[in-house]
Amino acid sequence: DWSSDVCSSDLYIVLFCLYILAVGVVCFARPDEIPQLPLDWFGLSSDKIAHFLMFIPFPILAWLAFVPERLSKSCKSLSLIAISVIGAVIAAATEQIQGALGYRLYEIKDLFADFIGIAVGAIAILAYIALKTERK
Repeated sequence: DWSSDVCSSDLYIVLFCLYILAVGVVCFARPDEIPQLPLDWFGLSSDKIAHFLMFIPFPILAWLAFVPERLSKSCKSLSLIAISVIGAVIAAATEQIQGALGYRLYEIKDLFADFIGIAVGAIAILAYIALKTERK
């Protein structure tokens, strides 16, 4: 039903906007304004894990908010590629801005963690599509 699609997409758009706001706060806040993480989790840098986890939702929420179910498979594929590229550009921009702030650092490893998070989120969408297609 089209009307229920519109209502659910509105909810996802709100969630996506809140997510982007939260990422902005975490990325650009002064370090003393955000909770400090332990130095590592299971031998991995907690900062890199936080970057990875922070970007997993990007493709998922963008997909839910902006990609209509009725699109063809090829349009869905192009949409997922576009979402992933936009996520990567946003991740790169956040690192560039952090480097310019003076109280944050540009770290290429953070950027790689962001990219891996985006890729995992995109893979989750592909798995969802595969499961949904299999059920039909």
